[in-house]
Amino acid sequence: MPTTTSSPSRLSKTLVAKLLTEEARTLLASDDAPGALESIDQAMATESSEESLLVRADVLAALGRSREALEVYDDMIERDSTLALQARRARGLLRATEGRSAEAIGDLEAWLEVAPQDEQIQKALAAAESERG
Repeated sequence: MPTTTSSPSRLSKTLVAKLLTEEARTLLASDDAPGALESIDQAMATESSEESLLVRADVLAALGRSREALEVYDDMIERDSTLALQARRARGLLRATEGRSAEAIGDLEAWLEVAPQDEQIQKALAAAESERG
């Protein structure tokens, strides 16, 4: 019975891409968005994944490139990506910070259905609802 295994080079690429994606997350959390963009672009050049797409959108948002970030989030949601719900969370937060409350509310509510204890989303939703009136 034949078994399927990945080649070592394929596994190496996957590992390198995951490490670079994690590095980008760490840099973003340290407020080094330019460094995070460099790392995530390297990760995606090595091997693109849904996770790296989401991180790249987060980095773009942190760099003030909201339109580009929203395009990635929208694409992930439309394709029903495995990370579509996380993309909705991020899109909702971005819209809320841009003052686009009416658009943000649906995304924020969708996230709270699965993570009702998320305080950041609770606060963003409350602010969006009060801003909307």
